[in-house]
Amino acid sequence: HAPINQVIHCIFVPTIVMTAMVWLNETPAIVSLPESVPFKANGALAAALFYGIYYLWLEPVAGLLYVPFLTMLLVTAHHIFLYVPNPHAVAGALHAVSWVMQFIGHGIEGRKPALFDSISQA
Repeated sequence: HAPINQVIHCIFVPTIVMTAMVWLNETPAIVSLPESVPFKANGALAAALFYGIYYLWLEPVAGLLYVPFLTMLLVTAHHIFLYVPNPHAVAGALHAVSWVMQFIGHGIEGRKPALFDSISQA
């Protein structure tokens, strides 16, 4: 694997997840959480829980290490949703740039993205 593609993935895959969480912050809260919790119990939390459980199932140690990072993405997405003017447009721009970077990275590497083979590999 090309080192530049690995760097691109490390930066832009989490950005894709985080921007999706910005959009999922639009979904209504399922339950009320205390004010001290820096996110809502909505679709963004459901996505973070899904990915956290999935990664824990795939590889427990790596999943355990990834859960704090997912939590950071969730909190960041919630803050962007609350405090950044026009958060959906900002998330859309970041999301689009992130996908373009993924394809550039794979072009440099000369391999097609795993997403083309199976969604579970992506």
